[in-house]
Amino acid sequence: MNTKHIVTLNEEQRQHLEKITSSGKVSARQMRRAQILLKSDLQTNWSYKQIMEAFDVSAVTIATVRRTFVEQGL
Repeated sequence: MNTKHIVTLNEEQRQHLEKITSSGKVSARQMRRAQILLKSDLQTNWSYKQIMEAFDVSAVTIATVRRTFVEQGL
């Protein structure tokens, strides 16, 4: 799938998202969104298909999370 919104995380954002995924004290929705952003980062650069299979989400969900991050930040 063509990615219109490119996710580029800085070190501070990456650490924040990793803290969310490892804490276990956030909602499942927040956890999933953090995981999607971490794998969408240019440094990791997973494909839509890889993210969809790993986290059992749709392409629309991935696109929405990416768009929200690019437009509004964390």
